[in-house]
Formats: sequence, C-alpha cells, structure tokens
Amino acid sequence: MYLTAFHAENLKCFAEASLEFPANKDGTRGGWNVLLGVNGTGKSTLLQAMALTLVGPTIGSELLRLGERDKWIRRQKDITILDARIEPSDHDTVVKGRRRVTPYPTRLYVSGSQPTQVEGVDLRQPTLVVSPKLRRSLEVGPYSGARGWFSAGYGPFRRLSGGGVDEDQRLAWQGGAAGRHVSLFRESAALSRCEPWLRDLHNMANDKSLPKKARDTATGRLNVARLLIDSLLPQGMRFGKITSQEVNFVNASGLAVELGQLSDGFRSFLSLVIDLLQQIIDAGEWGQIKGRATDACHIDTEGVVFIDEADTHLHPSWQRELGVRMCKVFPNIQFIVSTHSPFVAQAARPGALFVVRTEAGGQATVTREEDSVLGWTADQILLSPLFGLTSTRDPDTDALMRRRQSLLGLRKRTSAQAKDLATISAKLEKRLNAPGDTLGEQDMDRAIKDHARRRGEAPP
Repeated sequence: MYLTAFHAENLKCFAEASLEFPANKDGTRGGWNVLLGVNGTGKSTLLQAMALTLVGPTIGSELLRLGERDKWIRRQKDITILDARIEPSDHDTVVKGRRRVTPYPTRLYVSGSQPTQVEGVDLRQPTLVVSPKLRRSLEVGPYSGARGWFSAGYGPFRRLSGGGVDEDQRLAWQGGAAGRHVSLFRESAALSRCEPWLRDLHNMANDKSLPKKARDTATGRLNVARLLIDSLLPQGMRFGKITSQEVNFVNASGLAVELGQLSDGFRSFLSLVIDLLQQIIDAGEWGQIKGRATDACHIDTEGVVFIDEADTHLHPSWQRELGVRMCKVFPNIQFIVSTHSPFVAQAARPGALFVVRTEAGGQATVTREEDSVLGWTADQILLSPLFGLTSTRDPDTDALMRRRQSLLGLRKRTSAQAKDLATISAKLEKRLNAPGDTLGEQDMDRAIKDHARRRGEAPP
C-alpha cells in the first residue's frame, strides 16, 4: 500500500493542502519523503491527517479523541474533509481473481459538535466517517484488515518506557493498526513493548516445553530482528545479548549497556526501529529477508511509515545517515517524515521535498520546492528557500558583518564611522578564524567578485 496523493480542506490552519508523492523512475514508491517548516506551521497535523486516511474511521476514532475533533476543524467551518489516493502494492489483496491496480480513493469526514450533513451522511455527533460513495475501501481496500495494507506512525516522543495515560498505553499494547500509530497522536504513549517483545522471543526460542515449530518461529523472528537492527545501528554499535531479564547493546568501546540505560538518542532511535520491526513481523508482512549482515541486508515489506521530527535526539552525524540507512533496510517502505534538519532532508527522493509555511492571516500552505538536494551541503540547504535562513552564523556575528559591509560601501566615512569600522573589524578578526573563512580571505573574495562585476564578467 502506498499513498500517492493527499488533499485536505478546512483542516486547522489549512484552508486547503495538497501533496502528491511521485513514483520513482522504476515505478516503485519506496523512499524518503520530507516535510520541512518552522515550528507551528502544521507538519504534525498533516502527518496525522494522512495517517487517518490510511487507518480509516474505526481506528481513526480511537486515535483522535472526541474532544480534539472540534479543534481539527478550521474556524467558521462545519467539517474537515480528508481525501487520499491509495495505491495497492504487489502484495495487496486480490479481488475476484484479479489484482486491483488502480488507486483506491478514500474520503474521511471529521465533524465537530455542531450537527451537519454531507453526501447523505448525518453527522450529529463528533465522529470520523468514510464517504458512502467509497464504501468499497471498507470491503476490499485499506480498511478491510486484509494483509498487505500496512502502515505505521511515530510521534516525536519515542519513549521506551513511561507513558502517563492508561488509555494511550492500552492502545500501544493492543497492537494492530491502532497500536502502530498511537504515538503519532498521543504524546504520552510509550513504545514499551519493544524490550518485552525481544525478551519474549528469546524465552520462547529457548523454552523446550514448547513445540519445535513454535521455538523455530521465535528463533527465526529473533534472528531477523538482530540482523536488521545491526544493519541500522551507527558504526561501532552492535546488538549485544538477550536474556530473560535484559537486552543489551555493545558500544564502540566494547562496553555492554542495557537498552534502558542507553542515551536518549539511542533509545529514541531503537524504540522506533524495534517497534517497526515488531509491527511488521507480528503483522506477517515481513516476507523474506534479503542479503547478509555484512551485505546491507534488507526486508521487503511494502507500506507507509510516518515519522514526526525524525531528527529528535540524534547527533548530526547520525541524522546524516538516518534516511539512507532506513531506506536500505526497508527499500519498499514509503517513509513520510517531518524534520528541522538539513541532513535528514538530504536523503529525500526526487520530487519529495515539501515546505509548510504560514502566510499572511495565519493560513498555512504546502508547496513542493527543490526537486532534490542530494549532493548539497547543510549550509546550502539551510540558506535555500527550503529553510529560508539568510545566514548560518550566530545572530551577533551576522549583525556585525552586515554593519561592516554597510560601512565599507560608503564612499566617504565620518570619523565616528571610521572608528566604528575599525572596532567591528577588530572584533571580526578574532571571531572569524576558521580555515578559509578569515576576515582577510573574505575581503579578498569580495574584492575579486567586485572586480569581475565591474568588468562585466561572471563572478568566480
């Protein structure tokens, strides 16, 4: 299952929002799709709304609390409309002996506390409902519960333990589509099944009272999990051992550390990876593992995975690897992620970079920007329209440099201005000491460019 297009009307700050996810050159749809934008523009809302169109009205009603639905509807509107085109993949349901190849259209309504009626559907209570014209999606499409329709969603708070609301933890533990998406909607939901799942597999694999088939199944699942987690871990880190009491990992120094004692970055990453593997394997969607541990092994699952703030707690060196590694291990998964990191954006596939902005009047918009930033540096990405920064220096140094440039541009300077220029230049001489970035080198580069402009040549 893949999401090929999404459209929303009257969704919070969005009067309208549309996203189209193009196919890859070979016709496949797996890969890294990225939403960028400053805080508060609606990236999380878009991820949640897209997830609702994949899980349908029944699971969606569990994930989106009644009290939250009025807040989803744009002011002075009665209803939010979510439209999606969902494309079956090669492993999806076969209907009447013929494989369905055209996308399934789906339409969900989110109604508030005010009575309303659309397309013959009486929405007198806050609810989610699928359009009557699209009931077939309930019978044979993504909401049918059939194998092949796989999706999962992860919020920015990817905890291995804790969780403050009983209802949220119940959804997280119950598994299925609700469990696979609960942390995307509920901040307090912890991915607390991860460590018990690995320990349970270990215990089942070694429990001689169980039938051999059950032990072999557990052993196979545990080996798959170990192999794939090792493929995703940063260099120098590896899976350690599992006992009935603990799961540990070995760091670059060779020290074994329990899963619960790892740093926030490791735990946030491992909670996502282990939970995703568990959901895929428990759903029976993992198919065959390809390759070897030393040979970039991968799993051929197809589906959609949402990750909000994919860079959370990760060092830039790991942010740079995240999308590449995830897409190598899960090459057929359509990842749709939000981020504030230029490194996470680097892995976006062609045509899959979107920017969410707030326009005048508070209305949010979504646009597709650069086709790809593969090969761009972090600075180039940050200074592009994708992030909209005018400088990557600290604000104080940036202000000094702009003031100095202004003073240098004066044909004549007063004694006060000349003194100001000297003071600023002295400060910048001390600050700008990185190789290739000293004040003298910058002045020389600027002089060369000015000379080229005066001669009508293109600046070097």
